[in-house]
Amino acid sequence: VDVTSEVAAALFDVCGGNDAASRRDAAMLAIFLSSGIRRSEAAALDVGDYDPESGRLHIPGEKPENDRMVTLLKPARAAVSEWLEVRTSAAGPLRRPGDRGGLIRVRRMTDQALYDMFGRITRRAGGPGLSLRDLACCVEGVSEALAPQGRMKN
Repeated sequence: VDVTSEVAAALFDVCGGNDAASRRDAAMLAIFLSSGIRRSEAAALDVGDYDPESGRLHIPGEKPENDRMVTLLKPARAAVSEWLEVRTSAAGPLRRPGDRGGLIRVRRMTDQALYDMFGRITRRAGGPGLSLRDLACCVEGVSEALAPQGRMKN
């Protein structure tokens, strides 16, 4: 499935709230769209893997020689910064699960939880059967998708 800027914008619209879960989901989408990261890699991210000054994200591989660095686009940095305002920059997993009441838990999200969360987002957005793999192919869509929502910070 081709992820156009309109599809990406619809996904971000679903994550447009100011609650912790919406900010977490928007940051997750922004990271997927701007880095091509895999689910298992996203689940393994820690706060220390992200440098807010440079926007660089260290993506640990299964082996040290498979580690890589990506620089997030400015809109993605803004989304991650908004999430870190709620999550705090204390050490630990970057992605944390939340319950139905909006309470963010202090534990790591599994890659299956990321898959399930993305499924809920695409269903609410009316997305055409998107997968997280589809997002890996769409890097430029994040700028256009985030800008109209006021998430773009200069």
